[in-house]
Amino acid sequence: MMQIVSEFVTYVSALNTNTWLIIWVLVVAGAFIMQQIVDSKMLTVAFLTAFQAGALFINFVAQKLGITVFSTAEMDLIAASTLGMIFALFAALLAMRGVSVCLEFFQPKVPGSR
Repeated sequence: MMQIVSEFVTYVSALNTNTWLIIWVLVVAGAFIMQQIVDSKMLTVAFLTAFQAGALFINFVAQKLGITVFSTAEMDLIAASTLGMIFALFAALLAMRGVSVCLEFFQPKVPGSR
């Protein structure tokens, strides 16, 4: 497990400027869309962080497994980053829903209210 984490950290630290630019453009676009949907800036920052983590993780996995879909590395990067952001969005939404359910479950109930 530690070896995979070490390889991931090495992968992220070795990314070039072009890769970071592509990932950040996608992440900022996703965060802008989320800001239009949710009212909380803190929630938008949480989604932005999830988007970036998802994009980096899926890129790492695709590179590690040698998965290529398109003929150029940049197109593979964009496709993998977008896919990673979608997975991160689902994971963040599930986490939010889970926290919401837990908070509602443990909230004290007032007799006579619904």
